[in-house]
Amino acid sequence: MSDLVRELPLTAVRSIRIQGLATDPSGEFVELRMPRTQAETPRNETFKYEEDLAHFYHQELPPINLPSSPLPHELTELHLELGTPTSGNKRHAVYSVKVMQPTPPDFYIPPLMVKIATTARASQNLAREAGMYGHIEALQGVLAPRCYGYFRAEREHGTWHVKLVRTTLDTSSTESEPEPDGVIKEYVAEDPTTISREVDRIDVLLLEKMGDHLPKKQPVSGEHIIEMNNIRIELAEQHVVYNDWRAANLMRAPESPPGLPSKPSPYSGRVYQLRYIDFEHAMVTNMKPELLELTARDCIVDLLNSIQHT
Repeated sequence: MSDLVRELPLTAVRSIRIQGLATDPSGEFVELRMPRTQAETPRNETFKYEEDLAHFYHQELPPINLPSSPLPHELTELHLELGTPTSGNKRHAVYSVKVMQPTPPDFYIPPLMVKIATTARASQNLAREAGMYGHIEALQGVLAPRCYGYFRAEREHGTWHVKLVRTTLDTSSTESEPEPDGVIKEYVAEDPTTISREVDRIDVLLLEKMGDHLPKKQPVSGEHIIEMNNIRIELAEQHVVYNDWRAANLMRAPESPPGLPSKPSPYSGRVYQLRYIDFEHAMVTNMKPELLELTARDCIVDLLNSIQHT
């Protein structure tokens, strides 16, 4: 990245135009214009506690950080083309995207990906996940991907058809949650490797593209183990319960260039080679960091075992 070109600010994308995601009733791909949409408050919970455990809890929920507001002179629109799938299950699909044209072309744009909600429940979760990225905005590019916004397209009349590759046969309990009314008009019978739906609303997160997963059935380096534990501590200090410590959600930082370099943590000064992704189940709580650190410690042990032995 040239020193004369600024990296794309997190708040700069006012809208995206994306080709290759949806078709009209005739089967022709349509370009979707998706304006930036306000994120919802992230998942949060104020736990009750016994008096003898009061030193582990705040009486009230700590303040939830709000995402920065866009600056009018920085706003841009990105023209994107859907690329290849990187992951997907019944709730969402993640695809790389190719940037065809930024308007205006004022910023250096790293490789990007979109996380696409494929159910009504997933749309709600994605809005909360966008809120969680706002809460940890200072740690984007540090221990989590940079998030360039939450975007939505809606139709007042009719539907779009969306067919996406499903790379993971996920049977977790969250898949069976009841769907709220709206958003999904019809579920189309499909083979188990695809998601095929008629929708009147499409929600996406625009994210920095990550590197690879850590290799399975191989020892994790001591340096990476230290990072995993330090990231656990940094999230705890933001009162975040991550809730999804799985090998699929731990990735390497993007290679730079073409990706952006890792930022040092504004809290610890550490620079990490790893990133946690998928914050849809994360929540802000009134637990103090020392309790959150303890509760997440066993999760890291389980995560290491799943990487090295399964």
